[in-house]
Amino acid sequence: MKLLALALPFLLTTTLASACPLGEKEDVLTIQRVMRNFGRFILAAEMVTLKANNPNEKVQDKEFTEAAAKLEVAISCADAVIANPSGRLLPDNALDLEGEALADYIDSLVYFMDEFKTSLTEFRDLLTLTASQKVEERDYSALTAKTEEIDKLVLRAHKRL
Repeated sequence: MKLLALALPFLLTTTLASACPLGEKEDVLTIQRVMRNFGRFILAAEMVTLKANNPNEKVQDKEFTEAAAKLEVAISCADAVIANPSGRLLPDNALDLEGEALADYIDSLVYFMDEFKTSLTEFRDLLTLTASQKVEERDYSALTAKTEEIDKLVLRAHKRL
């Protein structure tokens, strides 16, 4: 039983980290890979939102669901950092910190990642909801607002982290 209790955090961390894809020739998840994955897997949702708001474009239902699935990958990357905010999952700004300063930085990072994950989850749910609605009943304003919110979170993270 004690062995299971000791192994569980490792297994959980490994499972979460493996859900966030690595790049070619990468064998360890890093904060840089997490950030690249955020950009890569959020872009589809942002593009669907832009396309949906263009009266000359028509978005297929599958585009909403595919974008939602890609957001799920971005969510897994946030989960990986939340589960193990240490080592190569810390931004370079944390490398020179020690003690309480490092602990405060990690708290801020985890808080931000949790907030970011919540926004991504809400965005995913909005995409899924929109795909389930009749085309004539769709209102894209919530998707647009969520895209703007996520952009603001990214800018804030770049300034603070």
